[in-house]
Amino acid sequence: MDKLLKAARNFYNEKAQIICETEASEGRGRFPGQEKFNVQVGGYAQEVDLAQVLDPWGFEDPFDNYQTTEAQKWVSVFGISNMDDPAPAGHGGVQDDGYGNCTSCSYSPCCVGSVEWSNLFGNNPPVPSPYQDGHYMYVVIPVYGTGSQSVPPMLFLSDLENPAEIMQFYMP
Repeated sequence: MDKLLKAARNFYNEKAQIICETEASEGRGRFPGQEKFNVQVGGYAQEVDLAQVLDPWGFEDPFDNYQTTEAQKWVSVFGISNMDDPAPAGHGGVQDDGYGNCTSCSYSPCCVGSVEWSNLFGNNPPVPSPYQDGHYMYVVIPVYGTGSQSVPPMLFLSDLENPAEIMQFYMP
């Protein structure tokens, strides 16, 4: 999972470069699968919603196994049907990343999470989860607030085996 987080951090920083500074620069950082810095990926608009699900002492049942239907709000890193690392049978509904009509993207196809993640690893076979019922998935909480109260987007990476315990996040 550390490799995924490092790759996502590099992707974000490359996109944040001044436009035309590099071929992939967009002038504002975003994560793989995000069409724009203020677009969420997955089913959570705020980190408090995600925290309630991942917190074992929270108000809801914790998201602690691969069959939990809360997986429907998460997006597969490399795709649920990836031949080299498919999602486990009977998983709780982790999604493939869909995308809309991105008008700010510098290339096409743009912003398909599994494609962008795969490109980060040179289109080599994906980094597999080490767990029997594992599968890497993620959500992005979009940027919100204005001025000095602005909060950058946040990437949460997790393993479907037990997201409440096997999770990392990055906030630039």
